[in-house]
Amino acid sequence: TPIAVHADPAGATLPSAAPTAPSRSHATAPVTILAALEAAVAAHPTDAVALEALARYLGYTGGADPSEHRVRDLAIRATELHPTAANLLFAAEQHTARADRSRFVMQAVALAPDDVEVRYAHATLVRDGAAGERALAMLEAIPDTTPAGLAALTARAHLLSALGMNESAHAIYDSLRTRFPGTPWYLRMYVESEESRGHTELALELRRELLGLRVEDTDSRHALVDDALARSDHEAATRMIQEELALHPTSTTTMGWAASVYDALAMESESIAVLSAATDLDPDEADTRVA
Repeated sequence: TPIAVHADPAGATLPSAAPTAPSRSHATAPVTILAALEAAVAAHPTDAVALEALARYLGYTGGADPSEHRVRDLAIRATELHPTAANLLFAAEQHTARADRSRFVMQAVALAPDDVEVRYAHATLVRDGAAGERALAMLEAIPDTTPAGLAALTARAHLLSALGMNESAHAIYDSLRTRFPGTPWYLRMYVESEESRGHTELALELRRELLGLRVEDTDSRHALVDDALARSDHEAATRMIQEELALHPTSTTTMGWAASVYDALAMESESIAVLSAATDLDPDEADTRVA
């Protein structure tokens, strides 16, 4: 069957079976995306596009055994056949050692030095090196009008904070929160920055806002429960415990946390009930939770 190539919404180019006239005698089973990608690679083993598409799909879906390194090997092979900025950066992402990532990132820099994604990858590579502060100027030079540019701005704020320039970092977090109101990710960074500055009351108020935007924000709920305990607001603490348990009904970690809060509230029967439910789910961890 001829193989056609089409663009995937996520940006990868995916090969798929070319359309054929339907059979009148019987209906054929639909071809899965993975089967189509595997077939494309089998039919065209030296096609860099097909190799990259399969590697990306396996990487996105977790469809390959990590111990076999198939995603990494497919990605590397694609760069060997036809290097592009995109496949070189993808290959770099498959490596944990900085030296291995550097090899692919620097190839991408040589190939497309003005590409925003490449500039960001290069800056993060420098940031993770021995003289990470050199990345500040590189990150600052990337326009913050694209997703990669916004990632660079966030990375610059994190680096500034790590270097002790907390006020400069805070200004960036504040600007991101203002530019993108209602975005949990940026609000969360701003909250954590306010906490690090010792502005506890403001941070708690912002955590209430954050929890309204993202109900599953466990860190915010835990912080608000701690505050409720400190204020002896047992009703608020109990309500939030129940909310957390409803969100994660099979999480023994959540159950262990809930039991400890119930203990702090002197709600012994509720604590025992939660621990019993956790033990039913995971008997091997019972001793740890009781301790």
